[in-house]
Amino acid sequence: MRGWMIFGRLARATAVVLLLVLAVLALIPRYRTYEEYRRKRDRMRDENRRLAELARDLEIRAERLLSEPEFAKQVAREAGMVEAGEVVFKFTNAPSASATDAWEGTRP
Repeated sequence: MRGWMIFGRLARATAVVLLLVLAVLALIPRYRTYEEYRRKRDRMRDENRRLAELARDLEIRAERLLSEPEFAKQVAREAGMVEAGEVVFKFTNAPSASATDAWEGTRP
């Protein structure tokens, strides 16, 4: 009789351990999915912060373009624009070293 009691307890303990192991094995894929979503959320938050900062910088730049004529002129020049009546000189090739040396030799 005592042997059956020990066997019953051992069987219940084994069943509990087996159920716990099965529960853990069933939850591992869900935990991996959870971690994947958490990492994706963190990346999206970082991207949102970066885009919000970029939007703030662009708003400031737009305000400056409207309120500061000199800034607008500087930005236009950086974009290659010129004012009316200006003459633009475009150089396609840099002078060679021999041409530069010859020029320097003709100076008084």
